[in-house]
Amino acid sequence: MCSLKLEIVKSLENLSKNNWKKFRMALVDRRGDRRVGLSKVEDKDICDVVEVLVSTFTLNGTPAVTCELLESIDCFNEANELKDRIAELFPNSSTGKNTAVAATAAGTAGAAGVTPHTKEEHFVDKHRLELTRRVREVYLILDFLLDNNVIQREIYDKISNKPGSMPSRMEKIYTALNSNSNINAKEIFFQSLKKYVPGLVDELEHSVVTSKQPSFDDAQEFEEHFVDKHKLELIERVCNIKKILDVLQKKEVIQNEIYEEIYHTQPNQEKMRKIYRLALKSGKTAKDIFYECLEKYEPHLVADLERSE
Repeated sequence: MCSLKLEIVKSLENLSKNNWKKFRMALVDRRGDRRVGLSKVEDKDICDVVEVLVSTFTLNGTPAVTCELLESIDCFNEANELKDRIAELFPNSSTGKNTAVAATAAGTAGAAGVTPHTKEEHFVDKHRLELTRRVREVYLILDFLLDNNVIQREIYDKISNKPGSMPSRMEKIYTALNSNSNINAKEIFFQSLKKYVPGLVDELEHSVVTSKQPSFDDAQEFEEHFVDKHKLELIERVCNIKKILDVLQKKEVIQNEIYEEIYHTQPNQEKMRKIYRLALKSGKTAKDIFYECLEKYEPHLVADLERSE
C-alpha cells in the first residue's frame, strides 16, 4: 500500500547529490512560523528528513511544503511529478489543492523566497509591458522554460530561430504561456526572471504604485502599431500579398468582394494601399492579424524594420 511519506521519499530519491544538499539548505533557510534547525537535517538521509517534515508541517501539509522547496531550487519537474502523483493517489491531500494556499495553511507563507500569486494579478502579467520591453536574456529564459517543460522544442525553435527583436520574442513567450495548460507555467517563468534578471524583478517588485497602472493592452493603445509605424516601407516592399490576402479572408478581416478587388489591382504597391484602406480600417485586431501574416510571409522584412527601431 502506498503512503504520502513513501511518495515523498521516492520523489526526493530522484534528486542529484547536489540538489539534495540544496533541498536541505532551502528547508533550513525557509521563512515562516515553523522553522527547521540545521541539526535536524545535517548529514541525515532522505527518510530522516521526511520524518522531520511530517513532524513540523503535519502529514497532510508536507507534500505542499516539499513541492515548494523543490521549486525554490529549480527542480520544477520533480515538483510537478510529485504534485501529479499526490493529486491522483491522495485527492484529499493539501497538494491536491492550490499549492500556495496549502503552503500557507502549513505555515509556509513567504517560504523559500517563493511569492504566492493566487489572489492578485500575477507578477508576470502585472509587469508585462516593462518585461517585454526590457528583458534581453531571452535565450536563457527559453532554455529554462524548455528544461522545465513549459514549452516544447517546436515552440522553442520557432521563437529562438525566427528573425525579430527581443521584445517580439518576449511577446511570443507570453503567447506560449497563455496557451499553456500547465497551471505553474507563469510561476516557472517568474522563477526564470528571478534567476536571470534579478535586478529588474527587484525593481518592479518594489515599485510604488500610486495609481492604477495601465495594462499591457491599455499601453498598446498609446503605442503606434508596427503596421502604422512602417506603413510606407511595407507598401513599397511587401511581395507575398496573395498569401496575406488569403489569411485576411480566412480570418474574416475582409470579405470576398474586397478580396477580389484587391487581388486584381496592379501593381503590388497599389494592392498594399488598398489593404490599408479597406482591410485595416476596422482596428487593432485586423492590424494584429496583418502583422502575424508579415511575420510568417515577410520575416526578413519585419526583422529589418524592427532593427531600424
